[in-house]
Amino acid sequence: MTIYTIADFLNCVTASIIFFMLLDTFAIKRDWFSLPFYGIGIILLAVLMNISNAVFGMGALNAFGMISACFGVSFFYKSGTISRVVLSVLYFAFLALMEIIVLYILILTLKISAEQIVEIPSYRYMGIVLSKLLTFMVVKIVNLKFKNISVMPKSSYRILFTVMFLITVLTTFILFRFSLVIREGYLYNLSLLSAFGMLFSTFFSLYLYEHLTKQAYELYNKQERENRLKSQVNHLEEMLVAQNQLKRFRHDIDNLMIGLQAYIDKRDFEGLSRYIHNLKGGIARYSTVSETGNTALDALLNVKIAVAKGKGIHIITKIQIPQSIHIDDADICVIFGNALDNAIEACINSKRDDAEIEIVMMYQDKKVFCKITNTAPVKKNYLFKTSKADKTNHGFGLENIKNILAKYNTVPSIEYVEDKFILKFILFT
Repeated sequence: MTIYTIADFLNCVTASIIFFMLLDTFAIKRDWFSLPFYGIGIILLAVLMNISNAVFGMGALNAFGMISACFGVSFFYKSGTISRVVLSVLYFAFLALMEIIVLYILILTLKISAEQIVEIPSYRYMGIVLSKLLTFMVVKIVNLKFKNISVMPKSSYRILFTVMFLITVLTTFILFRFSLVIREGYLYNLSLLSAFGMLFSTFFSLYLYEHLTKQAYELYNKQERENRLKSQVNHLEEMLVAQNQLKRFRHDIDNLMIGLQAYIDKRDFEGLSRYIHNLKGGIARYSTVSETGNTALDALLNVKIAVAKGKGIHIITKIQIPQSIHIDDADICVIFGNALDNAIEACINSKRDDAEIEIVMMYQDKKVFCKITNTAPVKKNYLFKTSKADKTNHGFGLENIKNILAKYNTVPSIEYVEDKFILKFILFT
């Protein structure tokens, strides 16, 4: 076995990889055709191509043998017979066209004859590698176009694709030019193998880039779905809390009306007065816990407080603000929604029966001073990061708060004192 035998086989491997890339573009892999079978298929086609080259040389029978080999491995994919034949024939014709194009480029660039390129091994294998690289580039463009792979970052991928193509072409050209003046056999062999190595590196670098990008995109979509599902679950939980409160109120109001009617029937107005007075405290628990006059803030606080109480968390509120504080309702919901969600989660994670959340909002000199204090798990060296396992796509609550507060020229202060988180910030109205 000589270095040329190895180079011929590597040439067939590259041609096989490109054909499978074409199959990926226009056909669908069978369910059982996993990655190990993919590798077996590439090697099988490379062996069949190599046998065809060795047996039939450069004649018409070799063309038939190459097309037959491509047609045979196409059964790894789902497609019609006519499509398989057309794809195999077009691929062989396209390979031949690329070799002719590269041949004329080398003739014009190097100022040598076609006979020299065919007869001198360094020129011949330079043409082989460059033609395969050009074929790969065109097929990859077709692959990206027809597969409509929108997950790829277009600008960065185009830059990477172009840079790798140009570097590989330049390096291949230099290696083969260098091989013409090398007298030591092992250095010549090494330069020839290095040229094919550059070609394979281009293949696999782009494959890994695409594969990792697709994985990241799929992971991002999965996490987005999980976040939306969690948001829906939280919303459902809040609706259930509100409905349970309404059910309790309806249940109790019937009993309260019975007592009220009894005093009226007996005309015991003094007892009726005492009864109504006593009812005030009982009915108060059904009324809104927040009555700032700001619709968005009241709605948000009432829902979040109801959820917290439903989880056994004690709530303390000290709110004294005017009805209109000239802050966008959406910003209010983002700030206090995220802050209270974080506070509730921290209280749950603390696993304490006396967990509590204190909400303080005071207005003075066109500024709203806000402080949210909540029980937190006992830990050392708090860095104020999410406690969730997925650090990449969780923990956005605090960042969202910071981003909104930046619109009002303020930065939140976060402290951990003993077993409590303290979030403080000022809203300039």
